[in-house]
Amino acid sequence: MKKKNLVVIGARSFIGKNIIENFNQEFNIIPVTSKMINLEKKISKKKIIKFIPKKSILIFLAFKTKHKQLSKQNLIENIEILSNFINIIESTKPSKVIFFSSISVYGDNNSYKNLDEESKLSPDNDYGKAKAISELILKDLSRSLKMKLLIIRIPRVYGKYDYISNYGPTKFLNDISLKKNIFIWGDGKERKHFLYIKDLLRNLKTLIYKDITGIYNICPSLSHSFLDIAKLAIKCTNSKSKIFFKKRNGIKSNHIINNNKIIKVKGVKFTHISLAIKDYYSSIKNLYA
Repeated sequence: MKKKNLVVIGARSFIGKNIIENFNQEFNIIPVTSKMINLEKKISKKKIIKFIPKKSILIFLAFKTKHKQLSKQNLIENIEILSNFINIIESTKPSKVIFFSSISVYGDNNSYKNLDEESKLSPDNDYGKAKAISELILKDLSRSLKMKLLIIRIPRVYGKYDYISNYGPTKFLNDISLKKNIFIWGDGKERKHFLYIKDLLRNLKTLIYKDITGIYNICPSLSHSFLDIAKLAIKCTNSKSKIFFKKRNGIKSNHIINNNKIIKVKGVKFTHISLAIKDYYSSIKNLYA
């Protein structure tokens, strides 16, 4: 049976690298980088067709992220990137579009609990606003073109290829591997969801295989505080690292969302946080061996 084309736009991103590495047995992976198609500049239909086959599954990851300095310019740039992505959609008529959104559409500075896919969006920074605007535009486009669309909203993701400074499991485990102490902002008691990359990949495959569309919060049922994660990281690795606290610069907020919709999909599951941390640490420590 011929493999389906899976086009990964944003192939060099943390999640993009993992998709390419883990989906190549089931799909014909077509990585698209900025050197091939620069979404920050106007692109011709000829160039689009050269790199992206028609009727492919398009995964869109090419966004200015929160790991970079945010400004009003980022909002403008992300909307320009989306505009070029729409040109790709109109030129290639994909069999399906998978848009990686973020729980930042619910807000980053405000606390919330039990929000689901039907909850009101309240983005409070330009990254979240760009994601929310993109969702709305793509939903309208999906209706007008009769295009299959899957929007997945994700929390903080950690795992292989993550930015080593990504505050949370990745930074804590890298610090432990380097025999450094762990520093926590404020009291570290704000609660978030932490999504292991292997869970994201496995559940994404399930959604693709089942040809599911719509909007889904993809996250574990349980939330944890940064302090909880730091203590667990030390315990799971038998580390002698200690935890210290630094004055908080940002706003303390709890981000707890409802994952009932995704949990109802047969085959979807999430790894217990302690097992995920142990598994991730086993790969990190080998880098420093």
